[in-house]
Amino acid sequence: MATVSSASVDSRRQAVRILLVATIVTVVLAWQPVHTLVQQQSQINKIAVAIETLDRQRAALEEQSRALESPTAIAALARQQYQLVRENQQLVQVLPNAKNGVSGIDAADPANDPLVSPTNVMSLTPHQGLGRTSGPQSGGYWGRLRHTLEFWR
Repeated sequence: MATVSSASVDSRRQAVRILLVATIVTVVLAWQPVHTLVQQQSQINKIAVAIETLDRQRAALEEQSRALESPTAIAALARQQYQLVRENQQLVQVLPNAKNGVSGIDAADPANDPLVSPTNVMSLTPHQGLGRTSGPQSGGYWGRLRHTLEFWR
């Protein structure tokens, strides 16, 4: 009797193992298509949002295009955004108000602006120099480096 009982237990264990392996294989084979479908649906959702954004931008551009059909609107846009003037006209730009102790000409000088934190340097637009610089920076990189290290003397 002991042999019959152990044989039936072994056959049950074998059946459970086969069932477990079949279940694992089924899950693994079914996971790939399901995972692919989930990824594709998320991509479709992202693309749908991008299409909606582009549709809103297109509608705004069409509205702007309709607004610019008149010559008066075109001339106003050319004056405001591109500083264009009609023939026989001159463009006059008024400098900002002078600060205390600063003349009107020096008001637009970027050297009069407050100091900037080094972490914000990349957000600044570079200023173009009006002429040749003088002093320690006139020697290019090596001149600036030499001037920076003068405290060693």
